[in-house]
Order: sequence, then C-alpha cells, then structure tokens
Amino acid sequence: MSELQSVGYPSRAASRLQLGNATFKWRMMSMATNNYYEILQISPTANHLLINKVYRVLAAMYHTDNQQTGDAERFREVCTAYETLSDPKRRKEYDLEVLGSAKPAEAHPRDALSDDDLPKPESQQDIRDLVVRVLYENRISDPHKPELQLQVLAAVIGVDPDDLEFARWYLLEKGYIRMSSSADFQITVAGVDYVESSLRARRDATDPGRAALPA
Repeated sequence: MSELQSVGYPSRAASRLQLGNATFKWRMMSMATNNYYEILQISPTANHLLINKVYRVLAAMYHTDNQQTGDAERFREVCTAYETLSDPKRRKEYDLEVLGSAKPAEAHPRDALSDDDLPKPESQQDIRDLVVRVLYENRISDPHKPELQLQVLAAVIGVDPDDLEFARWYLLEKGYIRMSSSADFQITVAGVDYVESSLRARRDATDPGRAALPA
C-alpha cells in the first residue's frame, strides 16, 4: 500500500483529480492566509468527522505520490492544520487565539454533515438530495464561504467524485446549484427553497396534525 492510499482516500480517485487554473489560484490564496480552517476549506463550526473526511481528501490531493496535483508545501500545510484542528485541546487554544472564542470542538453546532446524520446514497436521486442538503447546511454554517470543492463534497457524501457528474448536470439545469468562479459548488436561492420545502414535507409526514395548521 502506498502512502497515498494510507491517508484513507482511494488512489484511483485521487489520481483523477485535476485542478483548473482558477481553482488552483483560489487555493493558493486560501493557503496564504495561514488560517487552518481556510487551509482545510471548512467552517470553524465543522465537527471532527467532517475534519477527518476533508483532511483525507486534501492529503490525497497534495501528497507527492499524486503526480497530477501533488504539492509538498500544500501537503505540509494541510497536515499542520489537521494536527491542530483534530485535537480538541489544541483546537480550543487555536480558536481562542485566532477567532477570539473557544468553544469545545465537540460542541460545535453544525453536525448535519456527520456520518450519523447523512444516509449512504443508493441512487442518483439520493446523491442529488444529499448534494443540495450538504450545500444548504454549508451555506448556513459559513455564509461568507459557502462553496465546497468537488472532492470535498464527494467525501462528505461518501461517493466517488465521478459519481457527482450526473447530479452536477441535473442540479445546474434545475437552477438549484451554481459553480463559483473557482469551479466549486454552491447552493442557489432555488436550491434553498427546494431543501426547505422538502424538510417541511418530511416534518408534516411525521406529524400529520402539523400539516393541518394554518400557515
């Protein structure tokens, strides 16, 4: 097993990750900030499960074994950020120093992106629903940086990046998502309406009396 495989992301998928010029430029800018959350491209409210998933994706992307996107400096920065944010005590100290607050890592509120809450997709419809749901939660938790990379989004949902191609086309055509200037995913107003309508329908289905109440 290579070191690339040992970080927990399939080398087959990692070898296909190719960065466009705009995406690469955007990542260079985020790395230059030395903000660990921006280096891992996550919100300060991210829970430990999401941190682990994103780390595996970025470590595989920047590992020097990856001939297409390997970058030793980026890999070191990702590892340094992960070492701090994956340790509750060090993360608390970092949050206090950089963000001016120190919430315990386990108390961070946006747990909607955890393994326990996201079902394993079994169809393309499941994948589409999870894409807009994850982007919706990401928009709420980090409104100033609502985008997610293809590789990060795939890791959170638990699919291969290639499996998102049909969902990407469909959701773009429906107007539920758009691609940012750096080719990352973000939800639209129509996507927010779709998610919230689905959530209301789900609540009404589990509580018929609620559906009968006047709006």
